[in-house]
Amino acid sequence: TQSTGYRIGHHSTSDDSSRYRPNSEIDEWNATNNPITRLRGFIESRGLWDAERDAQLNSDARDAVLSAFREAEHVPKPPIDELFNDVYDTPPAHLLQQRDHLRAHLEEYAEHYQTDHFMSPDEYANRPNPR
Repeated sequence: TQSTGYRIGHHSTSDDSSRYRPNSEIDEWNATNNPITRLRGFIESRGLWDAERDAQLNSDARDAVLSAFREAEHVPKPPIDELFNDVYDTPPAHLLQQRDHLRAHLEEYAEHYQTDHFMSPDEYANRPNPR
């Protein structure tokens, strides 16, 4: 299968695509060439999908997502330092400074943060891998 899509949204929160393409272009693509809308129209026209099944799918998906959120709320978060450990083999000095600043900030304003919701480094290192 070969298809062409169009990125309706921005690349990221720091990208404002309206600076390099008019909103009318986005609206036109979304209205006439949205691949999800087109596929839905195709399968509905062949009797393979309908509004009732779509509503049930959306309801089931919403329930599953909310259930996963409720479950995840009870899982301890990784240690704060993990924010700085996943990109570089040896973190650069500016990241180490940011880490130290964050540690100092959390210590100074501990009453404003629920730091008991985080795993210790040992707990994190010895956790079962959920994958």
